[in-house]
Parts: sequence; C-alpha cells; structure tokens
Amino acid sequence: MALTPSPLSPFMVPSLSFIRNLKTRHKILLGYGLTLGFTGLGVATGIFLSMVLSSGNVSLRQGALDQYKTTHRLFNELSSVEIHRSQLVSIIDDPELLQEQYGHLQESIANFESHWSYYQDNLGNSLIDPGKDSKAEQEAIQTFVDTYKDLPDRYFQRLKQLESQFDLPNVQPDRQDDLQQALTQFSKSDLAKQLEVFLDDLELQSDRAYANYLVTEGRYNRVQLVVQGVLLLGLGISAIVALILARYTSRILAEPIETVTAYVQEALTTSNFQLQVPIHSQDELGALVNSFNDLLQQVATHTQELEVAQQTLEDRVADRTQELQKRVQELNHAQAQLVQAEKMSSLGQLVAGVAHEINNPVNFIHGNLTYVKEYSGGLLKLVDLYQTQGSKTSPEIDALIEDIDLDFLESDLPKILQSMEVGTKRICEIVLSLRNFSRLDEANYKAVNLHDGIDSTLLILQHRIKAKVDVPGIVIVKDYGELPLVDCYPGQLNQVFMNILSNSIDALESRDGDRSLQDIKANPSTITIRSERLNDHSVLLSFADNGSGIPPEVQTHIFEPFFTTKPIGKGTGLGLSISYQVVTEKHKGILSCSSAPGMGTEFRIQLPIHAPATSPPSLLITT
Repeated sequence: MALTPSPLSPFMVPSLSFIRNLKTRHKILLGYGLTLGFTGLGVATGIFLSMVLSSGNVSLRQGALDQYKTTHRLFNELSSVEIHRSQLVSIIDDPELLQEQYGHLQESIANFESHWSYYQDNLGNSLIDPGKDSKAEQEAIQTFVDTYKDLPDRYFQRLKQLESQFDLPNVQPDRQDDLQQALTQFSKSDLAKQLEVFLDDLELQSDRAYANYLVTEGRYNRVQLVVQGVLLLGLGISAIVALILARYTSRILAEPIETVTAYVQEALTTSNFQLQVPIHSQDELGALVNSFNDLLQQVATHTQELEVAQQTLEDRVADRTQELQKRVQELNHAQAQLVQAEKMSSLGQLVAGVAHEINNPVNFIHGNLTYVKEYSGGLLKLVDLYQTQGSKTSPEIDALIEDIDLDFLESDLPKILQSMEVGTKRICEIVLSLRNFSRLDEANYKAVNLHDGIDSTLLILQHRIKAKVDVPGIVIVKDYGELPLVDCYPGQLNQVFMNILSNSIDALESRDGDRSLQDIKANPSTITIRSERLNDHSVLLSFADNGSGIPPEVQTHIFEPFFTTKPIGKGTGLGLSISYQVVTEKHKGILSCSSAPGMGTEFRIQLPIHAPATSPPSLLITT
C-alpha cells in the first residue's frame, strides 16, 4: 500500500504558514493561550453583567428583610411584655415565681426599647419599594412612628411607678392585695388599651413589611435567573470559541502525527522495513521522523540476524524440551513415591490398630488356656478313676477331689470358657470392623450407613484415643442424627474419616504435650462428631475438636497436595488433599474447614444422598 502525506485543508494553509515552522511546544502553548483567553473573556463579561444586574436588588432585598425582622421582633417583644405583666397578678403570693416573672418582664422591656430605637432611627427613612409610591409609604411609616412614639415610654414609666410604689419584686405580704388591685386597674386603663391598639398596628406593620419582603424576594429571584442566563450564555459562547480554536490547533499537531502513525502501522503489518516517512517540518516531529527512518533501516538490517538466531534458538529449545520432559518424568516418579508413602503411613496406622486391639483378647485367651488344661487334666483323672473303681468312692477319689478342688473347678470352668467365648467374639467384632473400614467386599458404589463407617474408624483408632497409664484419653462425643442410606464408595469415605480423625488426634496430642495432667483432666481433649439430614437431597457430617486451632495463613493451604506442618517423617501432606478429591470430585460433595487459634477446628462434609457414581480415585487406599 502506497502512502502519501495527508495535506491540510486549503483554507487553513495561508493562515498557518507562520505556525508550521514553530516548535511543537510553542504550537501547544499558542493553542492553550487562545483557548484560555477566549474562555476567560467570556467568563469575565458574564460576571460583570451579573454584578450590574443584581447590585441594586441585593440591597433592596436585604433592606426589606431587615424591616420585616425588626417589626416582627418589636411585636414579639411588646407581646411578651404584656404577657409577663398580666401574669404578675396571679403570682403575687409566690415571691420566688414573682421575682422570676418580673425579671422576664424587665428583659422584654429592654429588648423592645432597643429595637424600637433602631426602628425609629433607621427604618423610617429607607427601604421603600421603588415599585410603589415612595412618598406615600414614607409618610405612612412616619405617621406610625409619630403616633406611637411616646406611648411605650409612658407605658413603661407607669410600670416603674408601680415598681417603686410597691417595691417590686420584693413586695411585702401586707401589700400584695393592694399591688394586685393596682395591676388590675392598670390593665383596664386607657394607657393599656392604647398599647393594645399599638400592638395591632405593629402587627399590621409587620405584615406589610413581610409582604414587601416577598415582593423584593421575587424580584431578586427573577434577577438571579437573568444573571444565571447571562453567565451560561457567556460560558457557552466561550466554550464554542474555545472548541473551534482547540480543533484548529489540534489539526496542526495531529495531522503530521497521523501520517507518521500510518507509516508505522504499515511497516508493522507488512514487515516492510524499507519504508521511509516523508519529512515536512523541521520541528521536533521532523527530528522524530528522521530518527524513525534510521530505526527502520536498522530493523531491516537486524531482521536477517534475528532469523538466523531464531533457528539456533529453536534447536536449543528442542534440546531443553527433552530435558524438561525427563525432569517431569522424574517428578511424577517422586510424586508416586510420596503417594505410596502416604498409603503405607495409613496402612501402618491400620495394622497398628489391628495389632493393638487383637492383642488383648488373644493374650486373655492364651493366659486362660493353662488353667483350662489343668482343670481338664484333673477332670480326666477323676473320670478315669471313677471308671476304674466303679460307682464306689474311695479315699483316693476323695483325696483327688479335694486336691483338684472339684467344686471350684466345676464353677470356674464354665466362667473360663465363657471368657474365652467373649474374647473370641471380640476378635470377630474387630475383624468385622476392619472389613467395614476397608470394605474389601464392597468396593462398588452402593448405599451404606455412614455411622457404621465412622464407628469402624473410631474402633481402629481406639489405641490412640483411649487413656494411657499417665495420660487421660480423648473424649469422643457422638451426636448422631437420623440419616438415610447414602450412595457412596464406602471404603473411600472411611479413608476420609481416618484422615480427618487422625489429624484431630495429632493436634490434640500435640496440644496436650504442653499441658499439665491437672489441666488435661480439668479440660479434657474432645472430638465431637455430629450428623444431620439437611434436606431431601443432602446430609452433613461434622468433626470438631477443641485443640489449638489452625492459623489463618495455614488454613488457605491445608487442601493443597504435599502441604504439611508436621515434622519430616510424620506426614506427606496428601491426606487432606486426597480427602478433598474424594468428597468433591468422586462424591460431588463439599469439604470445608473452619478454625481459629485457640478455638479448635471443625471439618464439615456435605454429601448428596443420591449422586451418579464416578470412578474411584487411584490415590486412595481401599484395601
């Protein structure tokens, strides 16, 4: 594809003749300067027009608001004076309340006099709405002030006379009736009635001031809308001009760059490094284009060298691949050895448990065989003697009967035989438990009672659970719910139970190694096994211990292959990994762990009651 530089628009060429030779940074500064200049001019123009339009309305609105606030305060304070004065009549006989109410009265009088003085000095000569008859409004305010100018002073002077006459608020009890009568007459006097009229006129003045404020507020809001419109118009015009200038200057910078970019893309797409970008300016972009042309020539030179190096690299990669494949085979072999070690570890636990559990009943039977032979020999001699001498007894028979203690023999021999029967029955139970655990005759997918598998596993681990000479045993708490038969691979699930329970026992034994015998007896190590049916489709098994717990940084790795915190030779790190595979992949269930340091550990297994069978995992011990 042949590329030619994209020319600038014809109308731009004459006006840009001096710009094209500028440095790139000068072009950018020129564009920013023009844009900001027009934007600032538009904003300044809008602000100036806004100030001109809103200056008069702001002062008029504030004046109307002050007039309304002052008249409203006058009305409230004078009303408060009347209220407190009228309440004096009813509380004359309560000195404490009278003193408090009189204080409020004096405070209201002081506030009213202050506001009344301010109103006469200021608001009577200003703040007239120019939309109305200013002279009439001024005269109305002046008439109001002249009419009631001295009334508050005369009213308050009369109250002061009553104060002096009766020593308010500390009036003596014998003068309380006179004070009450004087206050009552005062409330009916012409002065009080004039004050009531003043209150009514003051309320009208407040209403008129509020109406005037509403008018000025409306005018102010309308002016603000106009001001906002002017500002937005100025900003809009400035933005349009700025966009035109920005587009104008950006094309000056962008079009040469787009030309260079097109040549670069063509060179990368077609691998044609013989292309040369035309140079149209002597600025930084021109220098960049010149450097890029040199780079293309160098790339073309090195391309052939890279092709030769690539062939050499491919040969080395092939050799390295063979070496890596050999290493992978070695790693697979090592992994198989570790898996076999895990199998042998579990098998060792199994054999140790079987040997320990079978040893006791066998020793019991072996220890009683001597007595059985002795008793049987005595009986045979006795029988032979009876056969020799007939039914008659003789001193020898009596002596032999006494020597072998025939009565004790007759009573003890059945007990020995019964003990031997119990021992042999125990052996049968152990063997049956081993079969339930390994499921030699049940390797297929079938419905089983999960409680039988758990009990068989506990029996095999009994030698680690029960008490020793100097160490109390681990307490097993079974909280079994009613579970249906569950479709599963029984032997594989029993191995999962073995791995989880063995880990719990290891954790409890490690924790008990650092505790005293008294502490262990007071807080025995415990494993709690719970089962429940969650719904019509799944069951839940829980194995919880009260050990030291698992740190959070370890919990995230416990189901990873070959991860273990046990010392070298104590574990391979495959037990929980295999258990996770059995539960999740082969039984479509969920295996989770929750633990916290010092709070123990709980493993939860959720299994579907009915699930399609999958092939059993090859890494699991099933025999």
